[in-house]
Amino acid sequence: MGLNNGINVRLSPDVREKLEALAARHGIKASVLIRQAIIEKLDEIESEEAVVFPVRGAKRRRKA
Repeated sequence: MGLNNGINVRLSPDVREKLEALAARHGIKASVLIRQAIIEKLDEIESEEAVVFPVRGAKRRRKA
């Protein structure tokens, strides 16, 4: 199956560096790592009632 529906995403230099380092450490392309992360996050979101992205650096609130 060919993948041809590209989406452009802007990343901060810090995130790009982290992504490239993780991809190199695991011997995969950054695009493969991104694609897998998106698939996993979409699966997670599908089972939730709402989409919530915590502010980076903030502590997550637990459900009561």
